[in-house]
Amino acid sequence: MKKSNKRLSLKNKRSWLRLAHEAKYSSATMAALCGITVRQLERHAQDVLGCTPQQWLDEQRMVRAQSLLRELDTIKEVAFKLGYVQASHFSRHFKEHAGMTPSQYIKLHQRMELL
Repeated sequence: MKKSNKRLSLKNKRSWLRLAHEAKYSSATMAALCGITVRQLERHAQDVLGCTPQQWLDEQRMVRAQSLLRELDTIKEVAFKLGYVQASHFSRHFKEHAGMTPSQYIKLHQRMELL
């Protein structure tokens, strides 16, 4: 019964966001939480989101990273909250996504707040 309820919840984006955080942005973990295979999750993602689950999860992780970088004290703390084991791995992914390092992002937003 629980499996079918979670499967139904994959039909809206709000449920995807909640599950993304709970799964630490891993499509395999997300599929396991839903009681379905990764392939089934891929089909649901294509129907609801129009992309692969991992592409969407990576994007959501970086959106959350930007928010956390403005709120938390350290990059290491942000990396841990997002499920990264190494802050350097997080920094590399963030730079690929945002075109700047997390430190540069923080400094930029601190300057913008002063204006």
